[in-house]
Amino acid sequence: MSEQKNMPVISRYDRLLSASVFSREVDLKGDGKLQTVYSVCIQRSYQNKKKGDEWIREKINLTPDECLRMAAMLTRTYQETLDYAREHKKDSQNGGNYPAQSFDAPEAPAADLDDDIPF
Repeated sequence: MSEQKNMPVISRYDRLLSASVFSREVDLKGDGKLQTVYSVCIQRSYQNKKKGDEWIREKINLTPDECLRMAAMLTRTYQETLDYAREHKKDSQNGGNYPAQSFDAPEAPAADLDDDIPF
């Protein structure tokens, strides 16, 4: 018997970041009744220049409720980073301009990708 791969029910991509939602049937109460539960896999891919351009993938799995709390926390942290950079502008090499990274428009993922690195 071949095992079927659990495919995401929702996938979102933004450059080298992705979020995928997976569903599965679980007997939560032990009474034999299956309920659908969801988890969200958040991934980030990057090239490790120190290891010969090897692609690295980091991921974390969250519940839908944890995603909301994480999103709120990240929004606050981003704003606090901007505020901190403005306060310490004279100490910064880039003049306190944040974000310092490039935010070019993402390319659409190729439809025929076998591997999801990079996204």
